[in-house]
Amino acid sequence: MLADYYPLSPYSRELNRWIAWQFNRPEQGDGVIQAFRRPKSVEEVARYKLRGLAPQARYAVTDLDTGQLQTLTGCELMDDGLPVTIQTQPGAVVLTYKQLK
Repeated sequence: MLADYYPLSPYSRELNRWIAWQFNRPEQGDGVIQAFRRPKSVEEVARYKLRGLAPQARYAVTDLDTGQLQTLTGCELMDDGLPVTIQTQPGAVVLTYKQLK
């Protein structure tokens, strides 16, 4: 990916930890989040604070597996964080986001 890279979680190889990162293209107003739930993680939901977004802009966030769409502001995504659900152990999710006009 040719984009700004942001780790969203501390790096860990422990099997009970999630790991996630973000690729952000500020010029295009879009990006990708990849999150991985490892086999011994008991949490089904993690919350990640995104980076590099326009605080007042609105973003459409789409889960590529389910097609589920959320609309949140840059401020919400950066300050409150994006809730990410992975029900399987192990499991992974890829989310895209795009700034709305």
